[in-house]
Amino acid sequence: MKIFKPNWVKHDKGQPIFSIDIHPDGTRFATGGQADDGSGKIIIWNMAPVREEPISDVPKLLVELTNHSGCVNVTRWSRDGHYLASGSDDSIIIIWSLRYKTDGKLGLENPVYEQWGCGHVLRGHNGDVLDLSWSHDRKYLASASIDNTIIIWNTLKFPEKVAIIESHTGLVKGVSWDPVGKYLASQSDDKSLRVWRTSDWKEEVKISEPFHNCGGTTHVLRLSWSPDGRFIVSAHSLNNDGPSSRIIDRTTWNTEMDFVGHRKAIEVVQFNPHLFEREKGGDSHGCLAIGSRDRSLSVWLTSYKRPLVVTPDGRRRITPVLLNTVPQSGLSDSPFSNSMIMATPPKTTPTKRPHPDEECTASPTPISFAPLSPVNEPPAVTKQSLPKQEAVEVTGSGKGKRVKKVKITNEESLAKHSKPCLQKPHPPINNYLECPSLLPSLSLQVGGVSLEATNGSGGTTLSCKGGDLAWSLLLHSPVLLLGASRAVTAVCGNDRTMALVSTATGRVLVSRILLINDPFQLKVSLHYVAIATVNATLSVFDVTGTRSMVSGASFHHLLTAAGGTTGGINIEITETGVPVVMTTNRSYGYHYLMECWVELTHQKEAAQMNPSTSGTDISTHPLHYIQSVSGTRTSSTTVTSTEECLSFLESQLFRSSCLQSSVEYESLLKRYVTYLVNQSLSERLREVFMMLVSCCNHTGQGLVPASVVNGPTLNQLLSIIATNTNLQRLYAELKLVFDSIN
Repeated sequence: MKIFKPNWVKHDKGQPIFSIDIHPDGTRFATGGQADDGSGKIIIWNMAPVREEPISDVPKLLVELTNHSGCVNVTRWSRDGHYLASGSDDSIIIIWSLRYKTDGKLGLENPVYEQWGCGHVLRGHNGDVLDLSWSHDRKYLASASIDNTIIIWNTLKFPEKVAIIESHTGLVKGVSWDPVGKYLASQSDDKSLRVWRTSDWKEEVKISEPFHNCGGTTHVLRLSWSPDGRFIVSAHSLNNDGPSSRIIDRTTWNTEMDFVGHRKAIEVVQFNPHLFEREKGGDSHGCLAIGSRDRSLSVWLTSYKRPLVVTPDGRRRITPVLLNTVPQSGLSDSPFSNSMIMATPPKTTPTKRPHPDEECTASPTPISFAPLSPVNEPPAVTKQSLPKQEAVEVTGSGKGKRVKKVKITNEESLAKHSKPCLQKPHPPINNYLECPSLLPSLSLQVGGVSLEATNGSGGTTLSCKGGDLAWSLLLHSPVLLLGASRAVTAVCGNDRTMALVSTATGRVLVSRILLINDPFQLKVSLHYVAIATVNATLSVFDVTGTRSMVSGASFHHLLTAAGGTTGGINIEITETGVPVVMTTNRSYGYHYLMECWVELTHQKEAAQMNPSTSGTDISTHPLHYIQSVSGTRTSSTTVTSTEECLSFLESQLFRSSCLQSSVEYESLLKRYVTYLVNQSLSERLREVFMMLVSCCNHTGQGLVPASVVNGPTLNQLLSIIATNTNLQRLYAELKLVFDSIN
């Protein structure tokens, strides 16, 4: 183990740093604190100069983020490293994500090597946000605040709240997720540590005894769960009036063990997310760090009775020890190996804590314990757990003799020697599609009008020229995508925002919609705007009605159905606002009433009917256009099977209904009825006609395009039925129904 204290990691003018968190891949770390103007500041640093100082040609500071108006209390990377969450005195939480990397030459006063954008702003707390914690399955983010509440956020649908926990009666200063995913733990100024079930967000247990005499002197109380999920280590508690960090057993929730030795209240506890083992085998053990208000830090291995490292506070060396606080009547099972357990006198006799310069001479008492059975079959730690070729050396001493050195030379031996933990690994949140590159300019022609977005060093402008139209607009961020119709022009910036303006005047219609991820494709048709993102989600907006028609509908499963390929993906939108996803061999449309994707074409489909129209324009004949582009429809094959003809025509009717294509639906309907009449299929004819009648009565709205459901269309269908003399009784029956609705 190597300990570094880089003197260049600091905020402006010595402003305090309240949080630090290392990226899961070990390449960078983030600090949060206060800026010199009293607002909040986050700095993302490069880890390489920390590991291998000095490196003159490697940048240290990657980017500064200053969107918070209040001091930043906490920064936390998501488990997959794609996002950074920050909580502040301004009571909001910001979710950041990396947009792109640069060479540092952006014309700014301070070089910026990474561009991080604000993806989501989460509002819900009424006071300072003091702690954040991402769940291990990446589904939830928990936030703790001085408003006495914990909010559980849905990370897949920010800013949706899953639950608001309001049982604490004091400032909530720490939250930590159980690696197994069954519990969430929190610690508060109400002198309690509570464990919540994630199944119903109700309280599993409330632990108060170790915290009865604790005062509210700490800024935070950041507890931590061990990587195997067996134990919680609390922040500030008391052991015979001395500051301690309590160890809580998952199986019984007992608090009979703790870490002691710090001189002032303990504010922060943090476990390393991995378990370690000696090269020659043996029990696995965890590594944790404890931070105190005495301005010192102690690092522990759970298999040693003394701390591995103690950083000095500048005046004296402290020597924390681990003590057992069990009464004389008996000792309970210990979470750690016997070598670190030290017996104490009965509670009636105060425990003497050692002098800072004295060695602890108490003899360890052997204790047997039964290990906890795993909740799930655990996986082994993978090779990606630590950066490549990073050496980890651990040494320690206790009771005057040297303890054997433990050395793990690289990630292969770590994977070989590490014990499994209870948490199953989850695949990272993938960006299935590729974000378009940033170009100097983008342009397109719409109805004789030329639109151009220019990404210059002095800013980004959007201009329109042609005919009597001429306007220019200054944009907030460089443009990645440009789309337009005669009514609406849409632009997507590289900061995950989308702006909508009037094509005629340049008037801003909708300003800076925040996207869930980087944009992939943008399409505009009349007053409808469709935007697809790189994580395969699609949204559709009706600008005239100022409403969302589709919000973040995933189409990742469509890529899987297409063979898992992401090449050749194209997004379209019809003039009725129906989005279409076209892959290399299939096409899908979004059905608004059913709220799902339906197949419009299939490579293996026998599309043997002659085209219903000769149109190839998506605006007038979207179904024919899509099927022609997909190459799945032929026009010369003769069909002999009745079942095949019926299946094809009925599928085409449903597809044209999904696309709300009235022209195509009416043409296909007449052909379908004609075929049924020729085949004398009276039951199907009756069912189709009654469906149309129900739509006329508004009981079957949405089954067919509204413009098709009218008297003339039904009258034409009756005329077709009348041509078959074998269907005269059916004709008379349906004619009576038709007359009754007119």
